[in-house]
Amino acid sequence: MSNVPPTANPGSSYTADEGSAVTFNGSAIDPGNDTLTYEWDFVYDGTFDPTLTGDGLIAPEHTYTDDGTFQVALRIRDDDSVSGIETASVTVSNVLPVADAGGRTKAPQKRCSRSQAPPTIRATTR
Repeated sequence: MSNVPPTANPGSSYTADEGSAVTFNGSAIDPGNDTLTYEWDFVYDGTFDPTLTGDGLIAPEHTYTDDGTFQVALRIRDDDSVSGIETASVTVSNVLPVADAGGRTKAPQKRCSRSQAPPTIRATTR
């Protein structure tokens, strides 16, 4: 009997605000009961992040810095290097920017000293 690929399950669809971490919840089934390696690709461009691989890595986090709809892919590889891939959608909502003018909340008030007193205007009539 040949080696049957494992079945990946990256979870259902996910939603988040941009700038907030999304926690994924993946799982896998392997009919051969092999040791499995979980590999994640958070924008499904074919590049699985090597820092997010390893045995039993089922709930990684990722932060999307911009809004949009993305596909996340979970690739499950068994110890015979046979793999299965499935995807889920991630919808990231836009967050309005927050302005920060710095630490001051009021403009400084200028005080007049005697040497800076307002000028006196005199009118003369003819």
